[in-house]
Amino acid sequence: MATQPNNKYDSSQAELYAICYLGWNICKEHQVDVMAVYPEYTMLYVDGKINNIKSAEELPDFQARDLTTETAHIILKQLSDVAVGKWRLLERYITRAFQTNKPLIKPNIEAAGKQYLEKASRDNPNWEDVKRLLVDGNKYLNDNAAVLAPFMPVAFPGQYTTDKTNFEVQYLLFTTKEFEAPEGTYAKISANNAIYDDLLLMLGDIKEIAPIPAASELSFAYLKGIISAPGPAGLKGTITADATGSKPAGVLLRLLETDYEATTNGAGEYDFGNIASGKYTLEISKTGYQTLTVEVTIFTGVTSTKNFTITPNP
Repeated sequence: MATQPNNKYDSSQAELYAICYLGWNICKEHQVDVMAVYPEYTMLYVDGKINNIKSAEELPDFQARDLTTETAHIILKQLSDVAVGKWRLLERYITRAFQTNKPLIKPNIEAAGKQYLEKASRDNPNWEDVKRLLVDGNKYLNDNAAVLAPFMPVAFPGQYTTDKTNFEVQYLLFTTKEFEAPEGTYAKISANNAIYDDLLLMLGDIKEIAPIPAASELSFAYLKGIISAPGPAGLKGTITADATGSKPAGVLLRLLETDYEATTNGAGEYDFGNIASGKYTLEISKTGYQTLTVEVTIFTGVTSTKNFTITPNP
């Protein structure tokens, strides 16, 4: 697995893309002057750099990648519940098969994998225990089909095998998605670093032939100031309670550098309304929960949607 690169840019991803677009459009506006000194800055070259920004921007960010993994996890839990339910039916069929010699019930259920049932049945199961439970149950079912046959439907062995296979296929998919997730993060950061490097090289080049605009305006910090200028903006979203997944009302949200406050409604939603753009420290608090403090950036003319999860006190 590749080593995770570090961000080279002092900005959010959204700011980085806006700054890069702005910088290359400045270059485009003065292309004749630039090409007179740097012949490689053709229209094709500049458009290629702008397309690189677009490609980096379109790479899935953490939320998009996490959606894929979380979806796979939800489906895995659903299939696990179905398959473990089938194992519980197998346990009942074993119990019924040995009613005439009850001391044999316990060792036979244990041979079918009973030792894995507790961890396989949790709200957050141990997936390897689920797998072992289903594998041992399947082997027992095949080895003792004749003994169990009078006590279970004819279709049950096939149904058990199907549910076991469905779980195993989804388990492989889920573990693959978890393995690939960090690589997706690395690819996004590397692409962002590449467009940042391209921008700085270009700004350094054309600064030498300023005023194209003035040299002082040809810096990352100056361009960042342009796209982050104060103006009408907004911030809204939903607060979710960890573990339960509930959307609590009465959660207080404060932008610490200001007097802005918001409180969640019955659906866990908050909305600050119109606020000035800029960087803020957002504090999220509610009695019974750990206070969460995060940095947020609000952009000019944009109502940002930011969802957060709060954790109950231990």
